[in-house]
Amino acid sequence: MMLNKHIVVALLVTPILALIAYFGVDYLVKEKPSTAVAGQHYTLVSRSNCRYESGLCDMENGNFTIRLHAGSTTRSMIIDSKFPLQKALIGFVTNDNPTPKPKALHSDDGHRWSIILPANTLAIQVVVKSKDSLYSGETTTRFMQPKSSG
Repeated sequence: MMLNKHIVVALLVTPILALIAYFGVDYLVKEKPSTAVAGQHYTLVSRSNCRYESGLCDMENGNFTIRLHAGSTTRSMIIDSKFPLQKALIGFVTNDNPTPKPKALHSDDGHRWSIILPANTLAIQVVVKSKDSLYSGETTTRFMQPKSSG
């Protein structure tokens, strides 16, 4: 079988050029990571486990992560952070109060914070302060609802 040498060279070179272009564009346009600046505000994004009845909700921005989970009673909530927090505030969105007033959480060590939830909580708005930077986010309380056995 006779093949044109130009076609053979093109079949060998094309995948190599495609890989170089793929990684080259990624290198040129990707966002460069930076450290948090004191006094700045950053948004926490709810991870996918916040949408399901897992009992856990992770919120993150880069490598800064907090974990919300139900306490020993279903009406209490705990926030865990691997970074020490200076302050943690939480607002409970209910049918009666769509714009809640934030309440302070309590902690002994700065890594574990707790509070009692009101009865009809639909969503949670969280604001935490670490190294003089503010981090805020919002999530529904669906993750705290127990799974029904069926």
